[in-house]
Amino acid sequence: MITENIDRVGIELYGRWKELQLSSITEPIKDTYNPDGSDDYTYIGLEHIEQETLRLNSVGISSDVTSNKFKFKPNDVLFGKLRPYFRKVVKPQFEGICSTDIWVFRAKKGFDQNFLFYFLANKEFVDTANSGESGSRMPRADWNHLKVTNWNIPPLQEQTAIASILSSLDDKINLLHRQNKTLEQLAETLFRQWFVEEAEESWEETSLSEIADHSKENIHPSKNPTKLYKHYSLPAFDAGKEPILEIGKEILSNKYKVISNSILVSKLNPRTPRIWMIYGNVNEDESICSTEFQIVKPKDQKWYGF
Repeated sequence: MITENIDRVGIELYGRWKELQLSSITEPIKDTYNPDGSDDYTYIGLEHIEQETLRLNSVGISSDVTSNKFKFKPNDVLFGKLRPYFRKVVKPQFEGICSTDIWVFRAKKGFDQNFLFYFLANKEFVDTANSGESGSRMPRADWNHLKVTNWNIPPLQEQTAIASILSSLDDKINLLHRQNKTLEQLAETLFRQWFVEEAEESWEETSLSEIADHSKENIHPSKNPTKLYKHYSLPAFDAGKEPILEIGKEILSNKYKVISNSILVSKLNPRTPRIWMIYGNVNEDESICSTEFQIVKPKDQKWYGF
């Protein structure tokens, strides 16, 4: 009986939703910024938006840009249209400028801005944006394709309620993210105490090559244009340590083969530690990484954690 009531309410709510074209909900705002060095804006490029997490990893400044950009206002939704499957979507609480490879969206009258953010970040919308992309080497979402797509949208009051619930969950996720950062700092302190201070007193000195092997087998993904690869890239590491799936024709440069039970160590900007544990077995024929990683594997598996 309870299930039947829930189902009936769901049907009644859904029945009040309307099918609308995307262009009646929102359109890209193209307020152009011409850099002349006189302003001091916060700048957001695609490199500043984390993949999949709906968060910024950093920001730039307007004095560093040389080409035209778009202006955005607080609470505008920024959607990365270059390689849209990366799901680079954020809603900054400040004004600034952004790359022209980023769409600036603002809800039209009768639509909730916060709901718009979650709507545009939804996987179904991202997949639709990806399906209508243009360009082969650097695919971009195509607004002419997207603007005529139809979507079921709830009334304004329900939009606000949905956005409020999702925003509350996001707040909890961000809190956990900050807690993880604190734990990482604690781990770094312990690491220094054990591996640096105590090591100087009583540990045996040996070379890394005596306990680990260095692998650097080259792979040419473009030679297998339709093959699906797990790509361990630096952006993927920064976005949450999850490899991205890409087909060979989208990967233009040579890569290294990722081997089971190895550790990827970034050699790019080594002051920022990027250590990626590939623990367990992987499909080595389909796993690749940037040549900016060193691939290290312990000679004895019992040393892996150390």
